[in-house]
Amino acid sequence: MSRPSRWNWLLVLPLLVSLVVSFDVLSTMAARLTYPYDLEWMEGGVLAHAWRALHGKSIYPDPGPDFLPMVYTPGYYWLVAAFGKVFGIGYTLGRGVSIAGTLSACAAILWGTHRWTGRAPLGLVGVAIFLGAYESSGAFYDLVRPDALAMGLLAWTLVMAPDERASRQVGAAVLLFLAFTVKHNTAAFGVPLALGLWAMHGWRSALRFAVIAAVPALLFVGAMQLSTGGNFLTYIVGVPASHPIMWDRALPGSVRELGHALPATCAVLSLWFLAVGPRAVPNAPAPLLVVVPMVGAGATIWALLGMPEVPGLMPFPAAESVTAYALVGVVATAVPLTLAAMLLTRRVDGPWIYGFGVVAMSMVTAFIMRAHHGGFINVFIPMHFVLACATVLAVADALESLPGRAAPLAALLALAQPIQAWSSFELDRLVPTAADKAAGDSMVAYLKTIDGPILSPYAPWLPVQAGHDPHFHLISLWDIDHKDGPFVESGRLINQSIAKGRWAAIVDAERGMGHGVKYAYHVDKRFNFGGNGVFMAKTGWRQRPSVVWLPGRDTTPSGAVRANRTEDDPDPQNEQDNPPEPQP
Repeated sequence: MSRPSRWNWLLVLPLLVSLVVSFDVLSTMAARLTYPYDLEWMEGGVLAHAWRALHGKSIYPDPGPDFLPMVYTPGYYWLVAAFGKVFGIGYTLGRGVSIAGTLSACAAILWGTHRWTGRAPLGLVGVAIFLGAYESSGAFYDLVRPDALAMGLLAWTLVMAPDERASRQVGAAVLLFLAFTVKHNTAAFGVPLALGLWAMHGWRSALRFAVIAAVPALLFVGAMQLSTGGNFLTYIVGVPASHPIMWDRALPGSVRELGHALPATCAVLSLWFLAVGPRAVPNAPAPLLVVVPMVGAGATIWALLGMPEVPGLMPFPAAESVTAYALVGVVATAVPLTLAAMLLTRRVDGPWIYGFGVVAMSMVTAFIMRAHHGGFINVFIPMHFVLACATVLAVADALESLPGRAAPLAALLALAQPIQAWSSFELDRLVPTAADKAAGDSMVAYLKTIDGPILSPYAPWLPVQAGHDPHFHLISLWDIDHKDGPFVESGRLINQSIAKGRWAAIVDAERGMGHGVKYAYHVDKRFNFGGNGVFMAKTGWRQRPSVVWLPGRDTTPSGAVRANRTEDDPDPQNEQDNPPEPQP
């Protein structure tokens, strides 16, 4: 690690731009913090989980009309419930926890930059790259969801683990376990972390890290299995395993989305990896080192020739796609080739193994989760964080090792991604308006007049705001409603409960939830919120609850049977053949 006495004056402009980018994103999050309704359609469902935890109810019960859990580990719910004992559960609390997670991730970039490069101010560029991907990650950094908290814990794991101090390695292992309790896919990073520690500090460090991270995780899973009658792993693993995988959304879809989100970052890292590779294995056979740039060039040509478009994805400009194809091509080939070269030369470069392994794992997990049925772009958050950190390391290395005349180029490379992010911001569309709040207030006031349980599958927190208990979220019903799923029969029980008029009212969205609602209920009120997306979710799947159904079918000629859906719609089955994009 270099520790220069001063940081290069050429970074002044990149740092100023980075401050502007960071301020814009953090201001947007602050403006959204206290909005009392869903910014994203799953927020209310997550609050319902925390509500159950606060009231001593199981989060993973047998599936039924009262509740169906989402496919997450419970750490975020428990934390919100714990704070809820003091502050009360609500959107502000849930988003506050997520914003704290995002700020923690930013602090990890700053600390890691100081620790590993000695150029502390350069960390602001990394923060700007990470925050600049806010929209490209679905604007999930501040939502009532587990994503940001998991990222905050994982971020400190990644920057602390390679330290030579045993105490920091132990702390990183504990944080990885905690991240696992919030979002279980973070466990995948344990593999490159353990390998990197072995390469840098020996097998004892790697074993200690693995044991401290894995043993509590195994005990946690065992305890959850016992306390839920075996439901925990069925929900967390069995249910998602029954969902289809759409590989075209991983390749080429995710690669193009990466190029759209971080084009300059992909270009910088592609060049840096190619430059650093020979230094990492200086005695490697020349043919091995030649293959990597050839593959990177081949990926670029492949992109320039044009790849087939993926349905449901934006057609991205060729220049953006090229940078991502090049980076993926370099990473995909450099990992095995570098390992082979190190084995042949009997030399192991620990930091190279660690860094390259983390970058590769961030891509693999992001692409696979994006390919998962319903996978949304929030799955890119860890990858965007990792690539932001890698960019900082690349620029710091360039400033340290390049000749003086090349230093301005390194500074320009540091500037490129924050400028690209700032120039493409459309943050105003993510901030709710007074009209949004007034619409939600009018719906809550109306629901207060209803006596009896209310099912609000698109926005389960609305009944709580009207004085009722929450029920399941529609995404949880979709999760189990797959023909090979372990709880598919429970989906039919939900249909039967609807047919029997179990709920005093059902709050539906304009599209309609299906499941036979129109055959057992009639429309009592349809809220006219007007155009311009009033009361719409601001990110993710854009929907809005606006229709209230009461038990009993209205069969009059002017009745509401046809008001929500047409008679030829495939009721009572839900729209599983063409669902929206719920977020994993």
